[in-house]
Amino acid sequence: MRDTAGSYRSWAAEMAPIVLRILEGRQETPLDLSAHAWLAYMLCVTERSSNLEEVVKNSKSLGILVPQEHEIDLALERLKARGWLQIAFGIEDAKRKGWEGDFVYRLRPSVRSRLVKIAGELSAYEEAHRKLKEWLSTHPPDSASEETVLAYALYLNESPISLAKVLEEMDAINIGVPNADLLGAAFLRLRRRGWLKIEGEDAFGLTLEARRFMDTLVQRRSYMGGPDDRLRGWMTMNPPPGYEKDPIGDSHDEDLMEMSQVLKSKGFFEGRERGKKKMS
Repeated sequence: MRDTAGSYRSWAAEMAPIVLRILEGRQETPLDLSAHAWLAYMLCVTERSSNLEEVVKNSKSLGILVPQEHEIDLALERLKARGWLQIAFGIEDAKRKGWEGDFVYRLRPSVRSRLVKIAGELSAYEEAHRKLKEWLSTHPPDSASEETVLAYALYLNESPISLAKVLEEMDAINIGVPNADLLGAAFLRLRRRGWLKIEGEDAFGLTLEARRFMDTLVQRRSYMGGPDDRLRGWMTMNPPPGYEKDPIGDSHDEDLMEMSQVLKSKGFFEGRERGKKKMS
């Protein structure tokens, strides 16, 4: 039987020095902009949803150097943190192609259109990659998504918890553990809000003020389905002091508005509107 608690303790031991250095301001969160720009480019040229194996194959077929696996994993985490991706589980693709199943990714339509404008001519990889890398260097990613999951994990525990327990809780909420630099950046964001309470060297919790504020936002307390939607929305729209919202990542709101207009044109909201009128 797998020792899950031992795994979280092992991960926490590896991550703790990096997380503490970031919190103390002694380490900047590392950015692998080359791999980041590569993945953004490949998802621009691959318009349909693809898993990472297909992205790598496509890159090789175009004669483009593929980053190392750990660099791709970090780049993927960065794009997720920016809110640029639409993610699904490729069950139908898995059945059709005989895979065991895998996650498939594509850029949000509005994100792709903006990145194409930044990259310019997609057929010229070197130049497009340079432009994307330059843009990424002046618009660093944040850990807004991880910050929300972290805040929610701490909120679900009344008392401060160890880093190993933090990882276990975040995994239960979000089905995944962030890497050390994303986790450290999430802790830093939370502290700059004035929400983070640290006891000793390995006990993390929320301040009383943060907990009271979250009481007004959170409508459900559950590990299922990720962080509460109201909490996620508020934290995304209200970054901590010194942070700005991702000018491209925020554009997924345009996708939602466009989708809403399509549904409205098909009469999807008519029943709801009539219901509201009857109630008033």
